[in-house]
Amino acid sequence: MTEVKFEAVTSDRLYIIQQMYRLAFKPLYEKYQDADTSPYLETLEALEYKFKQPNSSYYIFKVNNQTIGMIRLITKPQTIKISPLLILPNFQGNGYAQLMLSKILQMFPTTTSWQVDTIEEEPKLMHLYRKCGFKQIPNRRTKLKDGMHIIYFTK
Repeated sequence: MTEVKFEAVTSDRLYIIQQMYRLAFKPLYEKYQDADTSPYLETLEALEYKFKQPNSSYYIFKVNNQTIGMIRLITKPQTIKISPLLILPNFQGNGYAQLMLSKILQMFPTTTSWQVDTIEEEPKLMHLYRKCGFKQIPNRRTKLKDGMHIIYFTK
């Protein structure tokens, strides 16, 4: 039987989140060289600042007691934004991101709107959110640099 759980991250464990960012976001950073926005370069100080925001929560995603990934939720009344979600490289391609999204949505049944954004040039990421029922917001697209655009989804 598969045991799935989310562990709330405490401030003394933010360094683990930073390590996870470095592992999971390195390929995207190397591809796009987006020094202004990449979680790969996130400092511990920036993580601490985000952690202290009253509407921000970090969770480590575990399956059968093994750390698979993490998710940060930014909550507002009736709305939750996911920013970011990651699966560690050794576990990518096994359906864990879809499982994580399914389980986190179940944890907040009264939330009426979910929001997420992703890199338009990454078909796997686009497919994930569409497969999980997210709809792209029409006419909303942000150019970060040549060859890198952010698009927005809602559910």
